[in-house]
Amino acid sequence: MDVKLAQPKPSAGSPQLSPGDQKRKIFVGGLPVSVTEHQLKEYFSKFGEVNRAIVVTDLNTKMPWGFGFIQFASEESAARALKKDRHFLCSQWVEVSLAMPKQQNSASGTSKLSLQARRFIQRHNQTSPLSLIIPMSLILSLW
Repeated sequence: MDVKLAQPKPSAGSPQLSPGDQKRKIFVGGLPVSVTEHQLKEYFSKFGEVNRAIVVTDLNTKMPWGFGFIQFASEESAARALKKDRHFLCSQWVEVSLAMPKQQNSASGTSKLSLQARRFIQRHNQTSPLSLIIPMSLILSLW
């Protein structure tokens, strides 16, 4: 019997981003449940052209998880948006940071993206009455 270390397959739905592309993507946490992808894109367009805006939702209930992602057309636009770590969007403060790449962590079986989202949710669950647990399958299917 041969034993080999399993290597994750690239997502069929999303191409692998180059390091330059990765610098154009930001994580947005603390989104109000009412925010739409259109509103998210419209708000961040003031920093430059937005290629893609995503509000992450539960696959079953379609309820938003409270975070999303923005991919800008240029690194400069992303850098302008990241100059402030908090933005006021739809009557609520939201946090932004550079999105971490979706590379597998062989030790834990989780992605850096899932850890970023999990840290955000855990930090905000301490002050929020809602108790959110994000399924790893959802996080791994993102972006």
